[in-house]
Amino acid sequence: ERLAEELVAQMPPSKQTPPLIAQRFERYFATEGDFEYTLNLTAETVPGLDPLEQFLTRDRKGHCQYFASAMVMMLSSQGIPARLVVGYHCDEFNELGQYFIVRQSHAHAWVEALIERDEIPLGNNLAGQPRSDRYWMRLDPTPGGGGVPGSDENGGTKVVDLAQNLWNDYVIEMDSRRQRST
Repeated sequence: ERLAEELVAQMPPSKQTPPLIAQRFERYFATEGDFEYTLNLTAETVPGLDPLEQFLTRDRKGHCQYFASAMVMMLSSQGIPARLVVGYHCDEFNELGQYFIVRQSHAHAWVEALIERDEIPLGNNLAGQPRSDRYWMRLDPTPGGGGVPGSDENGGTKVVDLAQNLWNDYVIEMDSRRQRST
């Protein structure tokens, strides 16, 4: 709650609307807050310290569920209804079979904030939602799986993570449809 209040206090009063607050929190985690995405779950737990508090104040690294959970708690602390969504984030489509290919590596968690219809930012994807006075605005606070040069606690670099992600996305999982769109 303290972190959420600090971030909101940095915003001009005219910009302190639910969708702009939600986008501010998303941007903080994804690009500004010096957080790191990792699947390495070997961090030592601190007895008596809530795992989300440890993530926010000490470790500042974790997988998508940490980022999404923390953001939901922050939005809720500001009176913005929010939910954590767990599913698959995939864009690999099989043209021949006319279906999406979903892999375990596509598992992901993100956030949806309930926003009044007239406050939804232009261009926000509302696909699949019936006409309503309020819509679920999709947000993803997880940094892009690394990619900012620097060392991690095991002596490796985030550049290696970025290279692996690029290799997977643009070589291993590249199909003809993605080649054309890229």
